[in-house]
Amino acid sequence: MGTGWEQYDIAVNSSGIYISSYYYGAGCYGCGRIEKRDLTTGALIAAFGPGGTFGNGIVEEGTLIDAYRIAVDSSGVYLAKKPNNGWSVGPVPIRKLDLTSGNQLFSATGFTSPPSCSIGSCYSPPRRVAVDSAGMYILADHADDIQPTINGKVMVAKRALTDGSIISTFGSNGNAVFPPSSTINSSSLSWDMAVDTSGIYIIGGNMNGSYKPAIRKISASDGSLIWEKPFTSSYNSQQSAITLDSTSIYTVMQRSGIWYVEKYEKTGGGPGPSGVDCGVRMYDGTS
Repeated sequence: MGTGWEQYDIAVNSSGIYISSYYYGAGCYGCGRIEKRDLTTGALIAAFGPGGTFGNGIVEEGTLIDAYRIAVDSSGVYLAKKPNNGWSVGPVPIRKLDLTSGNQLFSATGFTSPPSCSIGSCYSPPRRVAVDSAGMYILADHADDIQPTINGKVMVAKRALTDGSIISTFGSNGNAVFPPSSTINSSSLSWDMAVDTSGIYIIGGNMNGSYKPAIRKISASDGSLIWEKPFTSSYNSQQSAITLDSTSIYTVMQRSGIWYVEKYEKTGGGPGPSGVDCGVRMYDGTS
């Protein structure tokens, strides 16, 4: 990537590895760049943004400013950017780029008609972007800095793959909103999302300082809640991840100071957890 570049996200398809990054430096504050690399050697195939080849329509809002979360399929690269006016305030811009040239195929907005918030329209940066044959999914938080535990919400938007238009049958006008749940007391913050033919799986936590995690499964067709699973008080994880295979859910979470890879069933999230120790430890800086 070169000096000054920081990587944000990675996605893979049959044609290459795609890496999103940004740069803060002289003459380029928050400039974003996407690199495409060879699956076998890692050699650079193309770069869209500063230092690479610009596709048409790419030089906008500070040249892919803060290119953040990406996903790919056989038709393009899907990008969800940070809000244009900062980390946490404003709607989430989304883009689709050509896999080869980086040409912009569409430009749209990831969320519309936000819930009320005491500090205005307040979204977090997008946590994850995913695609399937039916749409593009964008995960973000609607965080109220004044009363986050009460008003924080997990949000998923679904948009059309061809033009980014709203898929109105999903949630309310394309946006599924989940306020804090009394059942799991752990749902006003999101970390990661994975999608397959059975639904959308979201891992998140609360915002009261303990960050107790939970997994929520929602319908990919209408955004309705299918099930949610809380975790015990031994968990305290602020940086969790989730992925899927044909039968199971896999998470990375911290439990009692140790990071584990854990496996759960797609039906109800059972049985878990046993977990495989990742070998990562957290220290308080004193030892």
